[in-house]
Amino acid sequence: MLLIYIFLLVGFSECREREILINEETPIETIIFDLNSISPSSLITYQLLESSSSSLLFNSTTNSISITKRIDRDILCPNDDLCSTCYLTMKFYDMFHYDILLLKFKINDINDNQPRFSSNTY
Repeated sequence: MLLIYIFLLVGFSECREREILINEETPIETIIFDLNSISPSSLITYQLLESSSSSLLFNSTTNSISITKRIDRDILCPNDDLCSTCYLTMKFYDMFHYDILLLKFKINDINDNQPRFSSNTY
C-alpha cells in the first residue's frame, strides 16, 4: 500500500478535484456522493488513499460515500469565526485512469446555534 502511494506521488502530478456541498446535520447513512457519477464505467475501481474525517465512509463495492457520524460544522471547524469555508476531504486513486481524485465536501452551515454576544447590553 505504501509503495503504491509513493509511486503515485512521484509518478503522477495531475489531480482531479471535485467540490460537493453537504448540509451539516445530514442524517447518518445518507449517501452523499456516488463516484460512479463521475465515470459510470463498471471498469473503474477506486482506492481510498486518505480521508480527513471518520464521519465519511467509502464503500468500495458500490463506489458510494455516506455519512457515518453527525456532521456539525461548528465542531468540525471550531476556529472558524469568519464564517469561511469548512471542508472534509477524501483522496482516491482511480485505477482505470491512473490518477488521483480529490473530493472536497463543503459543509453548509444551517445556523443551528443561538447567537452569542460578548455583552448583555449595547
